[in-house]
Amino acid sequence: MSILFIFSAPSGAGKTTLCREMIRRSPGLVRSISHTTRAPRQREIPGKDYYFISKEEFTEKIEEGFFLEWAVVHGQFYGTSRENLNQANSLGKDLVMVIDVQGAEKLQKLEVDAVYVFILAPSLQILEERLRHRGGVAEKEVRIRLTNAPEEMEMARKYDYILVNREFEATVNTMLAIVTAERSKAHRVFSQKEQIGLS
Repeated sequence: MSILFIFSAPSGAGKTTLCREMIRRSPGLVRSISHTTRAPRQREIPGKDYYFISKEEFTEKIEEGFFLEWAVVHGQFYGTSRENLNQANSLGKDLVMVIDVQGAEKLQKLEVDAVYVFILAPSLQILEERLRHRGGVAEKEVRIRLTNAPEEMEMARKYDYILVNREFEATVNTMLAIVTAERSKAHRVFSQKEQIGLS
């Protein structure tokens, strides 16, 4: 059974870039690609970074029960399809979901078995600097995200791990260490006891 790793953070903390590098270094991980109604940013590739769809199509998928979780974030819809987890299981890989705090909270309320990791910037000032240097984000959107950041950060208390992204390489290494530790937990190892010869 795949392990579900959920990473959340305020916009600008670096979660997407960190997770992309973590997955690159760990072949046993696969990223869940979310659906969103927002427009693509610079250098984002449809089908690789996100599935970009209209609000009408998103609403239809909600009614169909297509999403494992979905939420409205900064005025746009974001959601994760149920099929992503099924595909990870069929591939024998662990799934990495990069989602907002609202989506993670929904999964927690549903008691979805997952490892919840929250990433923080070293300070709100650095968070703002990263957001403004991101590119392709309008000033109005930057202000909305900065306004929402303190409330999102309060949600960190509900996560299993909290990482402060002070230095990229160190943060990626810590993320990989969490993956290794979670894979080695006794209940996960014994769930595969037939495969490894445990009685």
